[in-house]
Amino acid sequence: MDPCNPKSFQCWLLQFLTLLGLLILCLWLTLLPKSPTYTIVYLYAPPFTVAPPQNNTTNNNDIQFRVEIDNPNDKSGIQYGDTNLTIYYYDGYVGSATLPSFYQGNGKTYVWVGVVSVVGGGNSRFRAARNGSAELRVMVAAAMRHRVMGVKGRWKRVELGGFVGVGLDGRMSGKNRKVKLKSVKNNYRAHYGIDLIG
Repeated sequence: MDPCNPKSFQCWLLQFLTLLGLLILCLWLTLLPKSPTYTIVYLYAPPFTVAPPQNNTTNNNDIQFRVEIDNPNDKSGIQYGDTNLTIYYYDGYVGSATLPSFYQGNGKTYVWVGVVSVVGGGNSRFRAARNGSAELRVMVAAAMRHRVMGVKGRWKRVELGGFVGVGLDGRMSGKNRKVKLKSVKNNYRAHYGIDLIG
């Protein structure tokens, strides 16, 4: 029997499998989840003071921030583990904050408002610079997995970073006043011309 004969079973099966493969490929490309985007929309780092805070609830050296976490997927939600935001001045550790695990629906934006307590008064170079202006390195690390049509994907680690200029008033400086975080190592190398340490 000639397999190329349109009436043969082998020809029909081959056409069916080809069509099925193309359909699966199209569905996979359509449902292929994209990574979330993190954008720093607000950051305030007040100048350091020698005097202790007036009350026990607020430290006047704390860095306040607001980060928008966008899920760009129309057909998949994202489950996050704990998300850590860490601030450095060059390679000096300034402080960090943690967002507990949460689920984000498809196409949703989550706004993370938090405070970074400057550890031990902060890095000495950053402390000196805060009497003028400074550039902070903000890093975000999180474990996440997509959920497409009720099916959970594998956990993967997301590590992003960006640079935030802080002016004399303690607020974000620059034209845009928003900083979209990008791949950590590439961003650091492009900015400082050296590889990321740590």
